[in-house]
This record gives sequence, structure tokens and C-alpha cells, in this order.
Amino acid sequence: MALDPNGPSFDGFRRLNEPRYRRRYEEGSGTFIAEGPTVIAHVAQHAAALLEAILVDNRMRDRVPSSVDVPIYAVDQEFISKVVGFEFHRGMLALC
Repeated sequence: MALDPNGPSFDGFRRLNEPRYRRRYEEGSGTFIAEGPTVIAHVAQHAAALLEAILVDNRMRDRVPSSVDVPIYAVDQEFISKVVGFEFHRGMLALC
């Protein structure tokens, strides 16, 4: 089954380039986005219970901490850009 960048699995990762939307979304849902492999590794090590899902570039899949027990969506760069709304280059996002 192919993943859909407009599907509900990615709602928490949407519209990252719109600060007003993100603030309302994050405050309403109690979530935040962690960005980049270093930050996500830190969250996984020190606050793993906060992790809800990870969106990662296929090329960086091996940098997701092995201890993570949440949905991991390994997709191509174009898919990530469709979800987040801009050209994203850090390779990894976590919904926390």
C-alpha cells in the first residue's frame, strides 16, 4: 500500500512553513516537531515517551535510533517536501 502525503498519518508534520498555523496546531494538540538526527537521537535517549512518529528521508533511515518504537515513515525527499510544504533538507523530523 502506497503512502499518501495528504493522508492523516502526516497531519502533525504538515504546514511547517506557516508559523501561525503551527502555533495553533501545536498548542491545540500538545505536540511539537523535533528536527534533525542529532535532536531526535537526544529525544529518543532522554524522553522516548514523547516520540509519536518519525518522518525520515530514505537515505537517512539508518540514523534513526534503533530503540525507537513508533511509526517510522522512510520516504524520498520529494514526499517529505509535499508533506511539510517546502524543500526540506535536514532529513528527519519527529512528531513529539
